[in-house]
Amino acid sequence: MNAETAPRALRTSPGLAYLFGFAALYLVMHLLYHAVPDRVLADVVYRWGINVPAAWIIDLVAPDANVRVDGNSLLAPRVHLEVVRGCDGSGAFFIACAAILAFRASWRARCAGVLLSFVTVFVLNEARVITLFFVVAHRPAWFMPLHTYFIPLVLIAAICAMFALWARAATRADEAAAGG
Repeated sequence: MNAETAPRALRTSPGLAYLFGFAALYLVMHLLYHAVPDRVLADVVYRWGINVPAAWIIDLVAPDANVRVDGNSLLAPRVHLEVVRGCDGSGAFFIACAAILAFRASWRARCAGVLLSFVTVFVLNEARVITLFFVVAHRPAWFMPLHTYFIPLVLIAAICAMFALWARAATRADEAAAGG
């Protein structure tokens, strides 16, 4: 029995296979992320990977902000902003990675896509943290709607656009490599 003679119920459409691959990859990444202790995230990832670069940029654009980093917190006279699990861009990164890794493309294109996703999410997340720092300092009433609704929507939209552009480029590169 081959794929053409197999009963219809046993054949999987490429779209369904992609959907299951995407969901499985996202689930694995999410479970691995939640296995990392909170203290490791706060003391290493959030401090050095998010807050120190954000504080450096804030100091560049507003040296009078008096920002300092304390673990997973950005602090200033009118600001106490904490980066916690789920507010680090990981969800958007996992969505992008799962979408890219489940996509039918060369491994070289997939690796480039994962790297592109990392850079995109890192830059957008830094912009998010810096924006929220200034919002807390100058317009605290705007924090909740921006943090909860608007910025996550922008982040997901940007990741979807990045994926669409990557998928188009990866498909074209694979077609060119195949001589088509």
